[in-house]
Amino acid sequence: MADLDPPQEPILENDRAMGPFRIFAPIIIGWLVNLGLDSVTAGYVSAAILAIVMAGWSFMSNRQAQQARNVARAPGVEVLIKPNAPESLRELANDPTAPNVKKVI
Repeated sequence: MADLDPPQEPILENDRAMGPFRIFAPIIIGWLVNLGLDSVTAGYVSAAILAIVMAGWSFMSNRQAQQARNVARAPGVEVLIKPNAPESLRELANDPTAPNVKKVI
């Protein structure tokens, strides 16, 4: 019998995560127009809301610890953390849910 790895947690790509926001943009614009805003102002308001949401998503998904965790999910890849690495990466090396992340002594 083949030795199978346990199933990995699926990685949510940015495009798939931002899809619902693209769907809700016309709904938000329609709702704002229904409240009495003209369509141009409603478009600007909804674009600003979506830009803030996208910036938050980018900030959360591009942190060093999250990047290391995403790389470690790839089959056959180990992430080595140096002792002088930032605290978030050193904490990731001690995390039991990230077995492919190791400390270098």
